[in-house]
Amino acid sequence: MEIVVPERLTGSGVLLRPLRASDAPAYARAFTEDADLGRLLGKEQDPNEADARLRVEEAAERAKVGAGVELAICAASEDAFLGDVLLHSLSWTNRRGELGFWLLPGARGRGLACAAMECMLKWAFDELAIERMEIATIPENGAAIELARRLGFQEEGLLRKRNLERGQLVDLTVFGLLASEWKLQAS
Repeated sequence: MEIVVPERLTGSGVLLRPLRASDAPAYARAFTEDADLGRLLGKEQDPNEADARLRVEEAAERAKVGAGVELAICAASEDAFLGDVLLHSLSWTNRRGELGFWLLPGARGRGLACAAMECMLKWAFDELAIERMEIATIPENGAAIELARRLGFQEEGLLRKRNLERGQLVDLTVFGLLASEWKLQAS
């Protein structure tokens, strides 16, 4: 199932738009400015500009085959790349997906991640008919855990030694949110 990537999603002070090749320098710089970002995201190695450009090209392909959507996070008042929000691990049969996000260090603490995730949740539940959304992160990723809880996700458990990341088996904390729960919160 091809996903029609929205040209623009807006929310409380945030704008989401498709990734662009011109985002690559800022994308790569985030991993230089925050040496721990790649580990927290489970990336095998930190991306450079060439990797980021490839990521932009692959984002369009993932949407075409229904595998996911990756959008740039921008402040509503400007179009500059400040981070990334990703809908991935889609199971159309089970109407389930997983969300992830990250921000440039200078963009943190302004509510952009929360607003971006709210936009993606609304879009995925309303437009894609997803019934269950998940967030999975390592227990040390306090920002992701705090945001999951703030958005109404329920902590569902710890998957011990679930993923091999950077040569080490890591635990994952899993959170879930149902479309019906989201709609109750929104009303």
